[in-house]
Amino acid sequence: MKHNWDYECGPVTCKASDVLKHGTGYCYAKSHLLAALLRANGIPAGLCYQRLTISDDGDGPSFFLHGLNALYLEHHG
Repeated sequence: MKHNWDYECGPVTCKASDVLKHGTGYCYAKSHLLAALLRANGIPAGLCYQRLTISDDGDGPSFFLHGLNALYLEHHG
């Protein structure tokens, strides 16, 4: 799956089905797809979000949202 920022492409997706349909998404959207795929295969999974600083100079946005996954593997925790 392409990352919107890296490939300078769209559309901007959010739902797992849209990421799959369009083959692109920001990290949080791709995390939604991974969680859906893991859950569909019986692996408990959740979404984690991280707010990261990108600028302190007052020009443009100061933060961006990063998406991650958490999952539970029975033999590993």
